Amino acid sequence: MMSTVIAGLYFAYGVFVVFTTINALRRPSPPTSRLPAIWILAMLNGELPLLTVLSRLAVTAGAWALGAFDNRVGRWGLWLVGLSLLGIPVLWWRQRRARRLLDVDVPSSIEPLTMRLTGWARRLPEHLEIDGPHHIAADVGIDFYRRADHDPETPHPTFVYLHGGSWTGGDPHAQSRPLLHLLADRGWLVATVRYPLSPAATFPDHLVGVKRALAWLRTEGPAHGVDPELVVIAGGSAGGHLAALAALTPNRPEYQPGFEEIDTSVAACVPMYGIYDFLNRNRTRHDWPVIPRVVMKKDPAADPKAFSDASPIDQVSVDAPPFLVVHGSHDSLVPPAEARVFVQALREVSRSQVQYLEVPGAQHAFDAVTSPRSRRVAAAISTFLDEVVISPSVR
Repeated sequence: MMSTVIAGLYFAYGVFVVFTTINALRRPSPPTSRLPAIWILAMLNGELPLLTVLSRLAVTAGAWALGAFDNRVGRWGLWLVGLSLLGIPVLWWRQRRARRLLDVDVPSSIEPLTMRLTGWARRLPEHLEIDGPHHIAADVGIDFYRRADHDPETPHPTFVYLHGGSWTGGDPHAQSRPLLHLLADRGWLVATVRYPLSPAATFPDHLVGVKRALAWLRTEGPAHGVDPELVVIAGGSAGGHLAALAALTPNRPEYQPGFEEIDTSVAACVPMYGIYDFLNRNRTRHDWPVIPRVVMKKDPAADPKAFSDASPIDQVSVDAPPFLVVHGSHDSLVPPAEARVFVQALREVSRSQVQYLEVPGAQHAFDAVTSPRSRRVAAAISTFLDEVVISPSVR
C-alpha cells in the first residue's frame, strides 16, 4: 500500500517537472495570451539547470528506495522525469550562449562555493560588510554594502539599488546580490534603499521616498564615504521603474517636498527588467491591476496624465543621464518589448549614451540567484560603469 502511494506521488512529481521544464523553455507570450509562463519557476529552472538535474535525480533515488518503481504508475513517473531532463541541455546551452555574447572579463568569483552551487545569494562574502540601517524617514532607509577595509573619509562612487516587488513588497537584501557584491568588492559604496510601499503609499510617494534617499546621500552621505558627484541609480522590476523615473526627473519640486533645493540628479542609471509605461500604450505586456488599484489608486481612463507622469517613457529628454537598460529575452512577466520601446525613445532624444543589454535566455528577476549568467551580467554592468562613470571622472 505504501509503495502504491509513493508511486502515485512520484508520478505527480513527474507531471510537475515536465510542466516546469516546458514552462522554462517557453518564450514570452503575447499580451493576449491567457497562459503566460510562470516566471519564478522558469527563472529557477533556467538559472540553476545543474541543481535542477541533481534535485530530480535525488527525488528519483528516494522513490526507488521506497519501492515506487514496483508499481506501473511509478514507472510511468520515471519516464516523465526522464522526459523532463531532455530540456535541461537547452537551458544550459542558453546560459552558455549568454556567456559568449556578453563579451566581458568575469572576475574570479567572490561568492562562497555553497552560494555558487545552490544559487543562494543571501550570504555576505567574508570581506564585505553591511553598515545600517540608516533611517532617513519613517518609511525610507538605507543600508550600505562595502568592503571591510572601507575608508569613510575617502569619497567612493556610490551605487544606489532599488528592490523590486510590485511596489508593494520586496526585500533589498534578497535581490541582485551578485551585482551588489561585485561592485562592493570593486570599491563601490552600494546603498540599498527601502522606499514607501503600497497599499499604504500612493504614487508618487514611492518616488518621493527615493528622492529623499538621494538627497540624504548628497548631504549626509559624504560622512559615510559617498562621492556626491558619482551617484548611480539602479533597480529591478518595480525598482527599475522607480530608478528610471528618478533619473529622468532630477530636481522636480513636486517630487521633493521640503528639500527642493537639494540636487537629486544622478551620474547614470541601470534599470533592469523594469516597467516604463504605466499606460501600456504599446501593449507590450499584460495590464497589471496592481498599478491602477494599489499603486495609483485611480482609473487611467479618468486621469491619464497621472499615469503618464508616472511613466519613465514620457519623461525622456535631451538631458537624460547615461542609461544601461537590462532585460531578459525570455522575461514572461515583463516581455522585452517593454524595454526595447523605452530604449528607442531614449535614443531618439538623449544626448547621453544609451546602451541596451538583452540577456539571452534570461527570465524576470534572473539575478535573484547566483548563476553563471547573473555573474556575467554583473560584470557587464560593472564594465559599463567603469567606462561611462569612472573613466570620465578621472580624466
